[in-house]
Amino acid sequence: MNAIAISCCNCGAPLEVGDDTKYVSCTHCNSRLIIERSDNAAHTKIIKQLEEKTNALCVQIRLLKLQRDLDRLETGAVVAQRYRRFQNQQQQECPAVVGLLITVLVCAILATAAIVGGSWGYLIVIGVITILVAFVQIVLHLDEENARRLRERKTQRTRWRRRDRLLAEIGRLQGRDKFHIFIH
Repeated sequence: MNAIAISCCNCGAPLEVGDDTKYVSCTHCNSRLIIERSDNAAHTKIIKQLEEKTNALCVQIRLLKLQRDLDRLETGAVVAQRYRRFQNQQQQECPAVVGLLITVLVCAILATAAIVGGSWGYLIVIGVITILVAFVQIVLHLDEENARRLRERKTQRTRWRRRDRLLAEIGRLQGRDKFHIFIH
């Protein structure tokens, strides 16, 4: 392999490159150069266009990644919403109804025993206990429901913040400083 002597077109520093070398970086000014050859001469050119195209491709790749993340976020939100609906149906149907039925059944058995035993005082106590147990179950169910709703809102707000950050970066990369923010 024969080496040829050329100079950097940016700073004029001497460079030695092989016969088949197409690209080189200047050791003095760090310019990236392309070597152009003719029949009897070789010279260098700065690779500006290549840098600009590379930067544009990097921006496009970043935009595609951000759009993919945004699509995943929205898809995840839809799946999570469907799962929550299914889970809510299951939770609403089972525990509250079953718990109340068990309470009523136990109280009915105790009331029957009190009536058979001839003690009406026990019947009144059992009625009050039944009402209290039903009230406690309703309060606990409402508390669980409120906690679930708070968790859902927190998750939704986190998702909205992530979505807003993605949209802001997409807008910035596309040359827009402003983007539409949906009111949450």
